[in-house]
Amino acid sequence: MYLLLFGAILLFALQTICFKEFSHRFMKNKADYFFFSGLYFLIVVVLLLAINGFKKVQLETLLIAIPFGVLFIVAILLYMKSMEIGSLSFSALVFSFGLLVPVLFGQLFWSESMSMLQILALGVLLTSFYLAGGAKLESGRRFNITWLVLILTAMLGNGMLMTMAKYHQRILPGIDVGEFLIVAFATAAIVSAFLIAFRFAASKERISSPKVIPFALLVIGAGVTTAFGNWIALRLAGEMPAVLLFPVMNGGIVLVSSVFSVLLFKEKMTKRIAAGMALGLAALVMISIG
Repeated sequence: MYLLLFGAILLFALQTICFKEFSHRFMKNKADYFFFSGLYFLIVVVLLLAINGFKKVQLETLLIAIPFGVLFIVAILLYMKSMEIGSLSFSALVFSFGLLVPVLFGQLFWSESMSMLQILALGVLLTSFYLAGGAKLESGRRFNITWLVLILTAMLGNGMLMTMAKYHQRILPGIDVGEFLIVAFATAAIVSAFLIAFRFAASKERISSPKVIPFALLVIGAGVTTAFGNWIALRLAGEMPAVLLFPVMNGGIVLVSSVFSVLLFKEKMTKRIAAGMALGLAALVMISIG
């Protein structure tokens, strides 16, 4: 079980690297992003069908999974743009704070309570943002408002994705779990194809001509890591307590992504960034277990 958990952490960290590398090397315009996304979404759908199979789904699954797929496209686009401008490690950390959205949503609409530990975590989170504000980003400038807007919007999108998935399992516990992901990613693939055509019709925006082999490797990498990472996470969700699974998985993804960012992208880990990361990880755990 713990080997599967480590495998999921590694897969999602590698997924982040694929996103970062694509945005850095190949994303010249939005048509490039929709082309890349559409291709790896198709890989996800094929792999999930092979692993999970497919049966008739509930209407509620369709009504939630289809907008989930559309929102996924937007959230990951914003996430990629934030990594293009700023630090991979801190972008991954802030993106993980999407956990706040289902926590707050549950308190407001599902009669769930927020613990004192989670309230304290908000203060720790703000402190980590303060430390991030003084850190240099990849552009060589200090605090970048564009990066902040992009990553906070991506974080909210990630949080809404978590909330939608949680709501689906509240109304259909244990039902259509794999089918939910298949419908969502199939929708995302179809919408990506439509948006490529729309971008071309509206502004003659064409897909760039990337180097075939590196681009294909990133597409395959993103598809495989997304499919198997989500499949393992779904399996572990039924076998491990949420109080253990989510803090370890989210914290592990951030830590492994940070190591990759230093080794592969030569990002500097200053004392200020390290302190912000440590506080951010602490807040992440506090939010999850509170």
